[in-house]
Amino acid sequence: MAQDQELRTHIKTLGEGTAVVRSLQKLIMMCNANPAAGEDLPPQTPNTPTRVGGHHVMLESDIWQGGRMFDALFDALDQFIRNKTVRLVFSLVHKAYHTEYLHQDAELIEYGLCVLWEMVENQTTYLDEAKVFSLLFRVRYSNTHPVCISCLASYGIQSTCSFRF
Repeated sequence: MAQDQELRTHIKTLGEGTAVVRSLQKLIMMCNANPAAGEDLPPQTPNTPTRVGGHHVMLESDIWQGGRMFDALFDALDQFIRNKTVRLVFSLVHKAYHTEYLHQDAELIEYGLCVLWEMVENQTTYLDEAKVFSLLFRVRYSNTHPVCISCLASYGIQSTCSFRF
């Protein structure tokens, strides 16, 4: 599958809320391997190995399509993390939780934040800082909710959900 088509598939699964850890791991690798074209990249022709940030990458066509695909990925990731965070907090507040699902949602949020990290590191050109901070504060707030913290601690999940910014 071509990289741009694979990226579209991952964006779709995020948007549908059906992304799994493996999908998020692939997005992490894609963001890392496909830095945004910018001033810090040496001018090269496509399909030429180039050293970027300590890694050799193949400069192919811009999978970010001048930022359009980046925006789509960011919006889908934001919605995905928002939905998982809301579900996690709702489950804890209303005591409608199952330990396996708490761990799974917490893990998906964590991997989603890893995708965001790679986006910040490698696609800075396309970033909207206000959107990034909004997402981070939303996750931060939900993870400091008093009920959330006490319930997570009682289930031994505190290390997974103890994001501190």
